[in-house]
Amino acid sequence: MSNPYRKYFLLSCFVMGFILLTGLINDPVKSLIIKNETFPGKNIALEDGQRSTDFDWLLGVKKAKVAIVIDDFGQSNTEGTKEMFSLNRPLTVAIMPNVEFSISSAETAHQLGHEVIVHLPMEPKKGQASWLGPGAITCQMTPEEIKKKASEDFASVPFAVGFNNHMGSLICAKEDLIRPVLEAAKEKHFFVLDSRTGEDSQVAVQAKYLGIPCIDRDVFLDNVKSVPYIKNQLNLLAEKALDKRSAVAIGHVGQGGRKTAQALREMIPVLEEKGIEFVYLSELIQK
Repeated sequence: MSNPYRKYFLLSCFVMGFILLTGLINDPVKSLIIKNETFPGKNIALEDGQRSTDFDWLLGVKKAKVAIVIDDFGQSNTEGTKEMFSLNRPLTVAIMPNVEFSISSAETAHQLGHEVIVHLPMEPKKGQASWLGPGAITCQMTPEEIKKKASEDFASVPFAVGFNNHMGSLICAKEDLIRPVLEAAKEKHFFVLDSRTGEDSQVAVQAKYLGIPCIDRDVFLDNVKSVPYIKNQLNLLAEKALDKRSAVAIGHVGQGGRKTAQALREMIPVLEEKGIEFVYLSELIQK
C-alpha cells in the first residue's frame, strides 16, 4: 500500500474499532464470547443484551463486595448495639448462644433485615475461661459431647444461617475437635466463617472435606479501640476487596463498640465512593 493512502487506512481502522467497541459496551447483543486475559480460564459471555459481571469488572464499573460481621451480640454489655443497627447497611450479626439476650438480639436483627449467625464459643490456646460464656466447646469433651453441645448452641439462636468462632484457636487447630462442630453445622445446613484466631486453623480443610460452605475472615477492624485505627482497617479492607473482588471484616459490640460503629458510619460513604458494595456474608459464600 502506497504511503499517501496508508494513513487513511489506519485512521479508518481506528474509527471502525472504536465504533465496534462502543457498540459492544452499549448496544444489546445476542451472543458474544470474549477472551478474558485478566482472569485466565474464565471467558466473558454476553447474551441477550446483558453484560457479564466479569466484563463489568474489566471495564471498571463492577463493585467489590464487602461483608461486615459484628461479633458478641446477645450479652448484657453490648455497647454500640443501637449504633450498629442504625447504620442502614447489610450487617451479619454474630450472636453468642445461651446468653441473656441471644433470642431478642436475633429477633431484632432479623426484623431489621440483617443476617444472623451463631458466635460459637470455643476454647482458645490462651485466654481466660470466663471469656467463653455458656455453651462453650472445650478440649475435655468427647466428639459426641462436642457435637451435642454445638447442636444445642446452634438451636438457641433463631434465624441463624451459619456460625463463626468466638476465640477457639485451640479447638480450630485440632481436626478431631473441630470436625464434630462442623458435623453439627452440616445438619443445620449452616455455612461457616473461620474467624482465623489462630494461624494453624483446620476449619477450612475440614469444612471442605465435609462439603460445608466456608469462608475466611480477612480483616479484624477493632483490635485497637480507636476510631482512627478502625478507619485505617476499613481502608485496608477496601484494598483487599478491590484486589480480590470481595473481603470479610469482623468488628465487635461491647467494649469500644460505639467507636467501631462511628468509624463504620463515617467510612461507609468513603468506601462506597471507592466502589465497595456492602453485602451479607452469605452472598460471598461459594456454595
